[in-house]
Amino acid sequence: MKKLTVLLLCTVLIVLFSCKKDSNPDSPSPVESAEMTAESANIVTGLKFKNIDGSPLWNVGNPNVKNDSIFLFPIPTKDELSVRSSTKIDEIWIMSAEKVKNQFQDMDFQTMLDEMDYDMNSLDAQQVFKANNNTSNTILDFSNYENGYYRVFIRLVPNGKVHWDNIYLDKDNDYNNAAGQLRLDWE
Repeated sequence: MKKLTVLLLCTVLIVLFSCKKDSNPDSPSPVESAEMTAESANIVTGLKFKNIDGSPLWNVGNPNVKNDSIFLFPIPTKDELSVRSSTKIDEIWIMSAEKVKNQFQDMDFQTMLDEMDYDMNSLDAQQVFKANNNTSNTILDFSNYENGYYRVFIRLVPNGKVHWDNIYLDKDNDYNNAAGQLRLDWE
């Protein structure tokens, strides 16, 4: 009887520890968190919502963006994203990204990213625009992309610095519904 009780207790403990799940579904696995840093190019830690006319609305999360010289709208977007810059645009890349809701929320991205610059040759990003003239405005077509989070990287001239912003693509809902659902999802 004693052996049976010990065997049963060991079985219960093994089952409990092997089936234990993190109570927070947005938390990454230990492997993911070891590989993910605040500098990771493929994460979205927040969004800066901008209306269809470009007017700012609100922020959710803690956006890991470097967009002091670029202006993208609307966020969220449906099919077309307007891009404006204070200087001329050289190249634009798009990269799918993963939402990271509960990490890096106390990070001072403005200070951290001020001097940071991504090497676009080393990222898995798709080039979608190459300027053949001096333009500071363009429209990006997202009709061939899936719903989800993306990072838009923009290299400006003459200094060659890369700036970026986070966007969300929602082809299924109008702007107001998409913005409302996203806002609730981040709260």
